[in-house]
Amino acid sequence: MKNCKIHLINDSQKGSLLMLSSTICGAAMYLVSDFLFHHFESVTPQNAVFWGSLGAIVLCTPYFFRSTKSRKKLQVCVQKHGNVLLSVSLITSFAAFLWWYTLEQTNSGIIALIGKSETIFAFILGVFFLKEKISLSEMLGILVALTGFVFLSTLKGEMSLFLVSLMLICRFLYALQSFLIKKFASDIDGFAFGFLRLILMLIFLGSFFGFQGKIEMIPILAIVTATSALMLNAIVAKMLYFEAHKYLKISKLNMFLILQPVFILFGAFIFFGDHISSQKMVGAALILGGLAYFSWEQGRLKTQK
Repeated sequence: MKNCKIHLINDSQKGSLLMLSSTICGAAMYLVSDFLFHHFESVTPQNAVFWGSLGAIVLCTPYFFRSTKSRKKLQVCVQKHGNVLLSVSLITSFAAFLWWYTLEQTNSGIIALIGKSETIFAFILGVFFLKEKISLSEMLGILVALTGFVFLSTLKGEMSLFLVSLMLICRFLYALQSFLIKKFASDIDGFAFGFLRLILMLIFLGSFFGFQGKIEMIPILAIVTATSALMLNAIVAKMLYFEAHKYLKISKLNMFLILQPVFILFGAFIFFGDHISSQKMVGAALILGGLAYFSWEQGRLKTQK
């Protein structure tokens, strides 16, 4: 009896739960960002990123410096994964700027839909470069979900080709981040890595924006709002996302991000009164159905092994 352990959930289920939680936090970040740009029209993406990142770092710093054990996590992260940390921080700094710039030009629901191209990039990187295997039944679920993404992404008149191109570049960079972590640093401490990554991003982006003379004071409520958005995404969502890399393959973990536009569409409808067309509803249904089938097949195949 002493050596008998009861496992309530397996690694696949644990990874799925982490990714679902990360997706919900990410969706909340989109809605908070939407509120920021709708209610503070003078706030630029540069200042939103700078003050939001600074606020999130200030809030998290006491946790990492309150004890020797917490400081040790940061030290181990730098010593063991310093190169990956630096590379990921540079890549996502550029991606973050593209994302905030594009969000300023249109609404969060459309950005989220185009943003799901990251799933395709991550799938390609995982299968072709990390030699990850995927079954035909799992592939069917993915194709159904991606059909929903494509269906939603054909909405007319809500986004220019230029902005779509920027978002595709942005999401490829985020998929590349996932690829680097899975290949070279899959055992990272998600919270420590996310915290250090945000500090480096603030240094990179702050220096660039400061050199351009674009950093200026914004209203306190705008700072609080931007800080909330960065806390939800750069700290909480990314911590859960990085931790999920320990349990799921890269070709599978990003599939859960396809749920994000569904959460955002309905969140935008509830909080901002955004219109939900029949095309959006059909696309959302395909996404949910495909992802549900994918998850069911993944669990069934796991049980048969």
